[in-house]
Amino acid sequence: MVKNIKILLCSIGLSIMLGGCSGMNNTKETQAEPFNDSLLSVQDYIGEGYALSYGKDADKLAEKYKNQIEEAALKFF
Repeated sequence: MVKNIKILLCSIGLSIMLGGCSGMNNTKETQAEPFNDSLLSVQDYIGEGYALSYGKDADKLAEKYKNQIEEAALKFF
């Protein structure tokens, strides 16, 4: 009886695992299509359409540490 239950649970678990991975081969095609209209070259980007997380709090911090942020960005690039 216990052996039958173990076999049943293993077969159900295996079928769930394999069924969950069945659509993994076509993700490249489906992921790229919705973002085609929102892609933009880095050279053409002028900084529009971007909002910082936490809104006004982040703006205050960015203004307060503007010089340090600029130096870090220049050093990074």
